[in-house]
Amino acid sequence: MNAESFQNTLINHCREEVQDLYYQCKHYGVFDSADFSERLDTIWSEAKINGVNELDFRRVVKSILQDQSDTIDFPFAVAA
Repeated sequence: MNAESFQNTLINHCREEVQDLYYQCKHYGVFDSADFSERLDTIWSEAKINGVNELDFRRVVKSILQDQSDTIDFPFAVAA
């Protein structure tokens, strides 16, 4: 497996986790962005360890949430 293929595999795994989280954070058909943002940190931590960068992670989240992505607090947006 070449490096690009491996990176795509990592991003696809990240996409699956974000998609699962999205469905878990829909309560009675209403998306809970605060719950999603809070739990997104765990996925980001794993993705970062695996070499996914902030831009790719943000793209994954935005592709899943689309219009609701503006309501999300990304974990890396927090100042250290």
